[in-house]
Amino acid sequence: MIAAVADGLEVVDRLSEKVTAVLERCLNAADDAVADHGDQPGRDVLAAYSALMAAKKTEAESRFTRQRTRLRTFNLVLFGRTGAGKSSLIEALSRGHGEPISQGESDWTIDVRDVYWSSSRLVDTPGIGGWG
Repeated sequence: MIAAVADGLEVVDRLSEKVTAVLERCLNAADDAVADHGDQPGRDVLAAYSALMAAKKTEAESRFTRQRTRLRTFNLVLFGRTGAGKSSLIEALSRGHGEPISQGESDWTIDVRDVYWSSSRLVDTPGIGGWG
């Protein structure tokens, strides 16, 4: 799992570098065009384009930062028939207290539940095929 997380982060870093470099070049070219244009008509359009490029660069950087945060956690969602042992497996892996495990009742898990374990997020889901 840790290798998958590292691989994902590496891909995001490479993509971030490329996208940020392109946006930086566009922003620099727009700023240069505004400066070279002086007081000629159309300067406001170039200034608006420059502002747009600055905003898009900031937005891209923010999105890549959020993606890196998400990728630092490996997500594993367990689903299956009711009573199959999804909650039991999550409790065993995370060394939980056992409260979410059914004592034999069908449809015990009724809500989706996140449990954080190591660098992973385990997601417990309600069973499929129960009578509830």
